Amino acid sequence: MPSADDPTARELGDQYEQIDEERRNSAALKIQKCYKIRQRSKFLSTYGDLLQVDDDWHNFALTSAFMRQFIFYFDANQEGDIDLLSQICDKLLHYAGDRNGSNEILRVLADHSKHPKDSVVLSRVKKLALICVHGAHRKRYEWDTGLAFVKALHILAWMIDPGFSWNCEVVGYLQENKIYILFREIICALPKNALEHHDGSSPLEHVLLRLASHVGSNPCNCPTVDPRWSFSTQILSVPLVWDHLPHFKALYGNKLKKYYINQMWSSRVDILPEDISVNYPGYACLLANALEVEASDTTDVVAIAVSLMDGVASSLESAGGNNALQTEVINELDVDLQIQINEIIKHLVNAAFNGKSGSVSSDAPGEPSNVDIQAVASVCAFLHAITNTFQLDAVRTVLVHHTNIVSSLWTSIKLCYENKCWDSFSKCIPSGPSDALGWLLPLNIFCPLFKCALEVIIDDSVQIENFTFKDLKLLVLILKEALWELLSTIPEEAKTTPNNCGLKKMMKSDVIKANTRSGLCDLLTQLQLFSNRHQHLVDDDGPQILVDDDFCTQQEISPEFVHQAMIPDSREASIIELAPFLVPCDIRFQIFDLKLATSKQTETHTRLRIRRRKLFQDAFHQLNSLSEKDLHGTMSVEFIDDHGLAEQGVDGGGLRREFVNNVVEISFGKKLNLFKSTPDNLMYPNPESKLEHLECFHFIGILLGKALYEKIPVGVRLAEFFLRQLKHKPTTFNDIASLDKDTYTGLLKLKSDIDGVDMSFEIENGDTIEKLIPGDNKLAVTSDNVILYLNLFANHRLEQEIQNQTSRFLRGFEKVVPKEWISMFTESELQMLMSGPAKWDIDDLRNNTDYGGDYKADDDVIKMFWEILEKFNEDQQKKFLKFVTGSSHISIHGFQSLEPKFGIVRLVVGEGIDQYHPQSSTCANLLKLPSYSTKEVMEQKLLEAISFKNVGFHNE
Repeated sequence: MPSADDPTARELGDQYEQIDEERRNSAALKIQKCYKIRQRSKFLSTYGDLLQVDDDWHNFALTSAFMRQFIFYFDANQEGDIDLLSQICDKLLHYAGDRNGSNEILRVLADHSKHPKDSVVLSRVKKLALICVHGAHRKRYEWDTGLAFVKALHILAWMIDPGFSWNCEVVGYLQENKIYILFREIICALPKNALEHHDGSSPLEHVLLRLASHVGSNPCNCPTVDPRWSFSTQILSVPLVWDHLPHFKALYGNKLKKYYINQMWSSRVDILPEDISVNYPGYACLLANALEVEASDTTDVVAIAVSLMDGVASSLESAGGNNALQTEVINELDVDLQIQINEIIKHLVNAAFNGKSGSVSSDAPGEPSNVDIQAVASVCAFLHAITNTFQLDAVRTVLVHHTNIVSSLWTSIKLCYENKCWDSFSKCIPSGPSDALGWLLPLNIFCPLFKCALEVIIDDSVQIENFTFKDLKLLVLILKEALWELLSTIPEEAKTTPNNCGLKKMMKSDVIKANTRSGLCDLLTQLQLFSNRHQHLVDDDGPQILVDDDFCTQQEISPEFVHQAMIPDSREASIIELAPFLVPCDIRFQIFDLKLATSKQTETHTRLRIRRRKLFQDAFHQLNSLSEKDLHGTMSVEFIDDHGLAEQGVDGGGLRREFVNNVVEISFGKKLNLFKSTPDNLMYPNPESKLEHLECFHFIGILLGKALYEKIPVGVRLAEFFLRQLKHKPTTFNDIASLDKDTYTGLLKLKSDIDGVDMSFEIENGDTIEKLIPGDNKLAVTSDNVILYLNLFANHRLEQEIQNQTSRFLRGFEKVVPKEWISMFTESELQMLMSGPAKWDIDDLRNNTDYGGDYKADDDVIKMFWEILEKFNEDQQKKFLKFVTGSSHISIHGFQSLEPKFGIVRLVVGEGIDQYHPQSSTCANLLKLPSYSTKEVMEQKLLEAISFKNVGFHNE
């Protein structure tokens, strides 16, 4: 047995003693509970019906046991107690109704003789006030029919009358008992706009106003409320609270908003009550409600946004949050809450710019005023917080279409750029970093907004409000300079920035740089697409042109740029990845060629044996069977004739070109019907092609990818909307024009005159009708949603209908050419890369020609040949090029890139030389030309030779 001095024994003794004490306390509580239940039953049996038969005010006297026991035994969960409370309220209302209101209630509760500050009286008032709150809360779902709800609130309002000396002590007691939690649940139980038609303030609003008026300043001496249970935390985070309390909103805005705005500056999102639902996150509700009554004071709004947005970030991070979690929450915001936020932002921005439409006042001629800069800086900081937290596309749409922020920001940016006063912004940006470049934040907000404005221009009218052609030229210049500077100075670790990092972190210089860089890249890309689509922009001075060179940097590109761009994470590689338009296209073509050369698997060689009568089938099976490594290796072609024998000739490049172009011609031909053509003869996948043809699209993707990889220009031109999908870029309504201009024109008329048109969000697809909005039940097209309809229509026609075909095509294409390699090019540049220039230069061919067989450049026969070739029309020139090289197109690098070099040799024949046709060796890019007697004979024989097709004629 352990001794008394043993530490283990002492520890066991302490544990037993603690267990005994817990048992004694538990037993005492049970005894007390049983006693209270018996006494409560005795109280109800004694006084339950008393107030129904006795109107004597002495029931409320201090000497009466009734009120003392009622307050002690009250249980809001007992229906009988609520009924008794209703009777008590009836009596008090009766006493006060015909007399002096609140003063008469005071006389009753103070027993007509006691001083109101008597401790017993004050205790009774406090507890009865709290009971009224619990009673109203218990009956909150009977707000429109339950008398107990209204009566309790009436009595409560009288007991916290500002004229009573006990007023602050009672309100302080209620706040200490967390009554705003109960009022929060009461408000949430009210239907939206339930009190809108109430004659004056409702009892609920009356009570809340009296409670909220205790702001802790003279003459109020209420104790400070724990922020977790405060009015701003519990009430202002109720979803759409002003719809529930319409009359209270006006009184709150006039008298109380300044105090609670200051209180919210120090609010933390982690102390907000649990969200009503996932659609109503507390921080969003608090922000929206606060802004709705504060939309005229930009400075205060920004301060709230700073606090709340940082809180949102901390909340998400502490919950293990990430961008995916944030996006999930944001995407589920209630529609009404989104509308509330959007409307508030609209009013705030318009108030900040005082209704200006791009006109900015100035302290000196040509310079923006300090007031304007302050307004712009504050609005930009606020929108930076909102858009980085909510990421609502609707926010940008509202700003673009219902405010003048785009033109106002542009005016400020233009004036600051021209007057070199960017530093003024740095001093005015709330929470801005000391090392921030002044133009960062305005451009960060402006870029996505202007991009949005460009995206919704869906017709041939290219006028942008308050923007002249000179403005667009200057804008491109400013954006280029800003982007080049950012790409030169931004640290690599700031490439990507999480959106849930809080405004204070967002406002760090590196973070703003990263976000602004992304916005600049996106806008310049959109501007380039816009200018390509509208080659002639109409201005006061007539049609103007924005060309690709306008988007290239004016900074000098070093000779080492191409090789540096091949180094991952280098500055040059970042420029090519993020802003390829800054680099002239000829340099980007060089980078592409270098990527091809460095990826070439020279040790791997594939020899294709292709039967001419089974050209497509053999190509399909043999190319489809190649691995990615094989496709990046070298390739040669050997043709098999009808007798199963290999044709003579060594493939020096010409046979590959002939093979690829012949298979491409079959693949895109009408016989297979895998592709359709636009009225401009541009090709895209046939949406009516069958499922069993999907492997053909995979093969054709490999074929075109291999052609691009081998620098073999092909004779097919693809539709612009299909080229965009090769780059994994979304299409827009304007791309419908590249599919069918008549359809595009008809839809434009629909956009301008939708009235009286009976249409819904549906589209005919053969014999079936498909919904543009899944699950929607015949949503009608109206003037309010016609833009949405047009964009959904375009997406369906251009992407969804050919989704399977495009996906298989891309899978094959990217097996040879990674998407990153072609993302640096525009659609027109990509087409040029695949098919070469639309026309080729005869002088270029002449300057890159070798002569043999005793021919020389100054021979009469050679002179005649070049004169005839120049005389040929475009179609005849293409046929000649295919006759001698196997392809009717030439690489973007011209004839200098042709391997082997084009050559002309004398064809030695017997007598009757004028009877022979010229011959060619496409494998060697060689023309065998007889020395004809006259120019006319040479022209006739050349035309006959290049026109022979599938009639047994062989080039050799």
